[in-house]
Amino acid sequence: MQISSVLFRHERSSRTALVSPEQSAAFSYAELSRMSRELAADLQHKGLRPGDRVAILLPSSIEFVAAFFGASTAGAVVAPLDIYMKRADILGVLEIIKPTVLVTNRSLYRKIGLEHRPAIVCLLEFSGALSTAFLNSNGSSVRNEFEGEKGELPRTWKQPTVAPDEDALLILSSGSTGLPKAVRLSHQAVLRNIGMHLESLDIAEDIRGLQVLPMNYSYGLIACFLSILHSGGTAVLVPTPNPGPVVTAVSQYDVNLIMGTPAIFQYVIERAPAGSDFRRSPVRYVTLGGDRCRRYALNLVSKRLPSARPYITYGLTEAGPRVSTLPHRFVKKFPDSVGLPLRGVEISIIDERGRTRAPQETGEIVIRTPSLMNGYFGDPARTQKVIRNGLCHTGDFGYVDRRGFLYCLGRKDRQFKFGGRMVNPSFIEQCIASHPFVREVTVAKSENGQEEWLCARVKIREAPKEHLPEELRRFCRKRVPSHLVPGEFRFEHEDQYYHKGKVFSPAKEELPDQTTDKLAVARNGKRNSR
Repeated sequence: MQISSVLFRHERSSRTALVSPEQSAAFSYAELSRMSRELAADLQHKGLRPGDRVAILLPSSIEFVAAFFGASTAGAVVAPLDIYMKRADILGVLEIIKPTVLVTNRSLYRKIGLEHRPAIVCLLEFSGALSTAFLNSNGSSVRNEFEGEKGELPRTWKQPTVAPDEDALLILSSGSTGLPKAVRLSHQAVLRNIGMHLESLDIAEDIRGLQVLPMNYSYGLIACFLSILHSGGTAVLVPTPNPGPVVTAVSQYDVNLIMGTPAIFQYVIERAPAGSDFRRSPVRYVTLGGDRCRRYALNLVSKRLPSARPYITYGLTEAGPRVSTLPHRFVKKFPDSVGLPLRGVEISIIDERGRTRAPQETGEIVIRTPSLMNGYFGDPARTQKVIRNGLCHTGDFGYVDRRGFLYCLGRKDRQFKFGGRMVNPSFIEQCIASHPFVREVTVAKSENGQEEWLCARVKIREAPKEHLPEELRRFCRKRVPSHLVPGEFRFEHEDQYYHKGKVFSPAKEELPDQTTDKLAVARNGKRNSR
């Protein structure tokens, strides 16, 4: 089966599959299926073949959904791109994956200013109806393919022959090194992961899910969007996590499921419009994943959404992505855990020599999963480093307790030498984050040429800061070895939110206009020539 089956298994249903409040539009499964097949037929007519790569550069929208299912239905390998990447990075990614087709809109196409275009460029726009145009060799657009010429019969879609273990998706990530990597996920891997993920949530009602996570991201695309459709539910698109539109959409469309990162939940709840009554919210289920869930964020969600069942999840794109889930009934008892492995997933902890660690002992998290990636696109060396003997070496640092619950402390590559010992700051961060006044914390090594010390950057709730450093030191001394107690505490701006150690900002900048970008390059060139 292909990943497009998550849509077509419901193709005769009149149930609403997709709602886009921003575009004032909604589509049933039947309507979305028909629109996807029409676009697939046009792409096939233009020369797209099974196994060809299709890059999608579009925001979370009706156009994105049509492009995704249209390309997949034609048998293509779909590569969703982040529209907020810098222009140079987008061009670099296109050079690496060399797509046969680029699907975008006119605005984004102008802004990236492609000098060497893919063989096919498809421009999608929705304004009451979906229109499509293909660019010819000189960059001018050809007629609207959906309408066809007078008297012309509609294109005929041809069922592609695609094996379940062939690539379905290329999910791009910069990785911890900053070098781009494209994770190859097969049709069967994605479908298996969706099934395991939904089973772990055990939602016994029709899903009306908020799609606020970006769809170039495996959590947003697979664990959220495709899982909602696979269940026969309704996905409500909100492209950016601005509190006003999120709160309005939840109320207007009776949303009962929200999947997000801890930073998104914290931002929306704390910045929600005055008078927002979350206690009357229809939300019944929330999943917190994509980053470590600090105690503060979990308590905030539990307090402001008392009727919702919280689930803490862990995963990585290479695993399909979901690996484990902490069921809601265990959240209060084990709030620092990322849960139990999904059905069919095996988790072990190993040391630097590859030896299995005992329960409670820390090491690298290694997994065996039926939804394992096919590898990294064009990078067999990196693939062999991560996948060995059918096991995925995650690069994450953690442990499994005696009950089998997994604890992820952070990235293994965050380790540094301090006082002659290797230290992973994630362990210290987890300790400090459990203090009731602490909202966010990041620990790093500081030095001045004569000495070195650990510095904790802390974001706190309303509390007297003058006594807090010493209180946090006493708190740490009871929980971590003395050499891991930070020597310095710095208090960060209270309005900042963090995701994976970086400042989270939902108001992202758009791609620079091509002309502005060229003017900046020219100016820099003149300065450098002086």
